[in-house]
Amino acid sequence: MTMTAMVEHAKVAGYSYRYTNMLRDIREFTGLMKHEAA
Repeated sequence: MTMTAMVEHAKVAGYSYRYTNMLRDIREFTGLMKHEAA
């Protein structure tokens, strides 16, 4: 693996990690909102 490929891979991995965390936060947040509304 070249340095460029490693950097690109790290970038993509970082983005997907952040994205899944964001989705989980949103799901927890909406869950809390529904709980509050009920």
